[in-house]
Amino acid sequence: MIHHLLHWEDGGLTELANLCALCPAHHRAHHQGRLDITGDPTRPGGLVFSDPKTGKVLDARGRPRPPDGDLAEAAGVLGLEHQRYGHPCGERLDRWSVALRETG
Repeated sequence: MIHHLLHWEDGGLTELANLCALCPAHHRAHHQGRLDITGDPTRPGGLVFSDPKTGKVLDARGRPRPPDGDLAEAAGVLGLEHQRYGHPCGERLDRWSVALRETG
């Protein structure tokens, strides 16, 4: 969803400096007063997400934790069949083209 930082009904313009993309859950949380969003969306890392009650800045780059224990068991708990990932079109991943790096 595209969100107006200065809300449209409050006179916020539909221009890049006032827009950010949010998933529906975070968009809803913001409009329910459970998530503050400030900053400049036109530069990388320019937005700040915070808890409106405490003012604590939230890490915008969620860090999912890998499952504890056996992967097949973890998949079973989620009702999934553990299997190697296969691209839907049968393509293979060229690992050299994927750069993983820590930012921040």
